Amino acid sequence: MISAQQIKAARAWIDWTRDALAHESGVSPATIRNLEKGKISHRSAEGVRLAFENKGFKFHGKNGLSRHIDESRTYEGPGSCGEFYDDLLATITQQPGEVAAIFKTQEQFARSLGVADDARLERLDRLAKFTTVKCLLSDARHLFLPIQPVQFRAIAHNPFGVLGTFVYADKTAVVVTNGVDFVFHVMKSVQISKESWKEFTTCWEAGLPIALQAAPSKKCA
Repeated sequence: MISAQQIKAARAWIDWTRDALAHESGVSPATIRNLEKGKISHRSAEGVRLAFENKGFKFHGKNGLSRHIDESRTYEGPGSCGEFYDDLLATITQQPGEVAAIFKTQEQFARSLGVADDARLERLDRLAKFTTVKCLLSDARHLFLPIQPVQFRAIAHNPFGVLGTFVYADKTAVVVTNGVDFVFHVMKSVQISKESWKEFTTCWEAGLPIALQAAPSKKCA
């Protein structure tokens, strides 16, 4: 049975509050507090263990803990946006399905895919030939580009608490920045992808649609 030390360590590993663990496990925050004090209830501890196992954790003995992710890869450096875009495009052509994204601003979303201005909008047009891209923005006040191939909705806050997130096929990508370039931590895990899609769908259904104006046509000189 899972121990108090293992519960605290696993919760810290993925930065879950007791309320977050309670939501995932169906066990009350008060009971989780008691479990972490060593007041172990077999039924409650089982619910907590299953919640962590759904996130890839394995428990060994009284204090052992590990987390299995099927495959992970990091794209970083000056070419990271292009490398990630290639991975995204290759994955969805092989495993058709929608692409989900959550960012604070539209500009961050676009730049993470190497779209710095309307000269590279064909990258999004190419994606749109294979998939539907849905993006949630926690700050929709300043729209960077009239990106028609992407569906945008506004939400109050980013539930994942990072710069950006992509979910596609069996992969989940966490996007951060080192101040100069974008860094993409891509995890290939069916279970993590399912959980991320579940969270995204809840937020998408509660989000407010954002209407974008079409880009003006360019006139020949």
